[in-house]
Amino acid sequence: SIINKSILAPPKILFPIMRSIIYLLMRISYKRYKDNNDYSIIYYVQLFVNVIWIIISFKFKLLLLSLLWIILLDILIIILLIEFYKKNKLCRYLNISYLIWNLFATYLMFDIYLFIKLNFLCLIFFI
Repeated sequence: SIINKSILAPPKILFPIMRSIIYLLMRISYKRYKDNNDYSIIYYVQLFVNVIWIIISFKFKLLLLSLLWIILLDILIIILLIEFYKKNKLCRYLNISYLIWNLFATYLMFDIYLFIKLNFLCLIFFI
């Protein structure tokens, strides 16, 4: 698994646990927010981008695309938090863990990408 290449990667068992908690919090916050659905489209867009990132990263293992895609997801989550804050501050607070977890995943993807690129450069220059 590509995620195990980073020194700071948490144990594999933590991923489904954290994802479940985060998705639960996202669902609760969206349900509370839904009364003011001016910006509900951003919720669905970031959710779609999130699902596609998982496919790009873990099924196809396209590291550079995965890194760029998760940065897009980070931006969408920040926009989502801003919109939630404008309408319902509790919804924003419920999603802060989502942003933190995703930023950590972004760090891991960047770390993995650099690790693989540096190993590739070492092979080219030192063989």
